[in-house]
Amino acid sequence: MEKNKECGVHSATTSVNAMDDLRKNWQGWIKNHIDYQKCNPFSNDARVIAVKKGDPAYGRPPEGSKTEQRGKAARVHVEKELEELCWIMRNNGEKGEDGSIRMTFKQLFERKNTDKLEKEFKIMPEIDQEKEQKMFSPKKRSLGLSSPI
Repeated sequence: MEKNKECGVHSATTSVNAMDDLRKNWQGWIKNHIDYQKCNPFSNDARVIAVKKGDPAYGRPPEGSKTEQRGKAARVHVEKELEELCWIMRNNGEKGEDGSIRMTFKQLFERKNTDKLEKEFKIMPEIDQEKEQKMFSPKKRSLGLSSPI
């Protein structure tokens, strides 16, 4: 019988501690949110701290924020895409008289999509012109309906 009482008391103490932890976490979240709203220019809070145009933080997300992390990840992604486009142009473009490499947007677009298909489906890198023409020529497709809907 005493063992059950001990378990009950221990269980109640654990519940109280858990509730205290939840309350502390909630209070911490509220404090952080209030501090964040002070810097949020779209907040209804009258104490908003405005950032001036000359300030280095102007037009930038707060340090350590998720927005800053997403921006950094986007920058890395865009840099990789640009490197890939430059590589495609260097290897497939035509060199002009002035030494610059030229390629139409259509050619670049087709080559990039072909390269993506090669990567995704592990197709051999050399695609002959005939296959490439078939791959990128517009096709008229019929739905097989006898009358318009």
